[in-house]
Amino acid sequence: MNDRLIAAFRLLLALYLAFTLMMPPSEGAKLSVPITADTGDDGYAAVFRWLDTSGVKTRSFRLPWTHLENQDALSASGNILLTTAPHLREPSPEAIDAMRDWLDTGNTLVIAATLNDTPAWSMVRPGNPILTVTSMTTITLEAVTDDEGEAVVEDGEESGVLIDIDPVHDHPLMDGVSRLQHVTVEATQFWKPVAGEPAIPLMKAAVDHDTGAPVIWERRFGDGSVIVIGSGTLFSNRMLGIADNAKLIENLIAYRLGPEGTWLFDDRYQGLIEDYDPDALFDDSRFWYSVLFLLIGWFIYMLGGTDRLAPPRDRPEPPRQIDFVRAIGGLMARKLKPGEAAAQLLEQWALELGLSGRDPEHNDLWARLQASPTLTAERLESLRSEYIRMRNGTEKSLVHFFNLLLTARKPTG
Repeated sequence: MNDRLIAAFRLLLALYLAFTLMMPPSEGAKLSVPITADTGDDGYAAVFRWLDTSGVKTRSFRLPWTHLENQDALSASGNILLTTAPHLREPSPEAIDAMRDWLDTGNTLVIAATLNDTPAWSMVRPGNPILTVTSMTTITLEAVTDDEGEAVVEDGEESGVLIDIDPVHDHPLMDGVSRLQHVTVEATQFWKPVAGEPAIPLMKAAVDHDTGAPVIWERRFGDGSVIVIGSGTLFSNRMLGIADNAKLIENLIAYRLGPEGTWLFDDRYQGLIEDYDPDALFDDSRFWYSVLFLLIGWFIYMLGGTDRLAPPRDRPEPPRQIDFVRAIGGLMARKLKPGEAAAQLLEQWALELGLSGRDPEHNDLWARLQASPTLTAERLESLRSEYIRMRNGTEKSLVHFFNLLLTARKPTG
């Protein structure tokens, strides 16, 4: 009975460790990230629901950018796609080329890049927001510096530090906007676009309140455009109702969203893809029924008969002297030719009779045996004939010769 109790305790401990190590962390421990399914501080659930309930066509886009042009549910032009950098999954060169083709037809890409803020989620993303903006716009970025040429850095804090953005009032995106704000929780450096050679026209829409460096700017691509927002938190859940951030979204819709257009949230490159949804797996009751069935079956099997997985093995018997002799005999039999083994056996008999080494052919032994009163002529002749055949290689039955030798050594009855 004690063995069963111990086995049950071990099983329960194993189940506890398995659930502790393998089950996902609780919602409270999850890091808030910029996706439409996230209701935390830095998620996009608020703006997604707001636009949807306001009658704006919205969609969580979980496919690569290469699929933008073959979506029957999307109009050919007048769509907006909001992507947030740094990415968890970097777009491929083919995806970037497909995006530029999509822009040429009259669509808009909004890049919310953490150029002037550093939210907590951006610290665990492998992507680089500067490279993302540069690869999509072909515009170079450089650090914002003060009068002494030192890079401008804003210290962060866990509760967040608000940073003010001032509108450029002649840009249509800033109609009715008096102030924008975003937040940083980590120390952040500021970056600004630099026109290269030949100069690419950029339209500034908003600048940083303290440095005057562009924070929101636009570059045209064919009939479409890329709008860069140097903030990864401006449209987040906790900042949507701050200052005139929501008004900026309204202006984006009025400025770039067509009558049949859709506002797309680029969830794929932040880890939420079309063909895998971890939340859906754990929300499916069939998954938990299957786990419960397996655990009950395993528990019954382990506890049903014994706490051992297999019966103990029988203790092997210690080797005996005869086993050693047989092993040595087998080794010698494999190493010696049958004729040589027969000669050794006959030599041993000659040694016992004091005739060893006198004659390699053992003529003295044969003569001695011929005069023996206990050995018949038939036995002697049979033994000698077999020995000659063994030495000549015409007979290879060492067992037969050995049996003849034992018979010859026995006295006649």
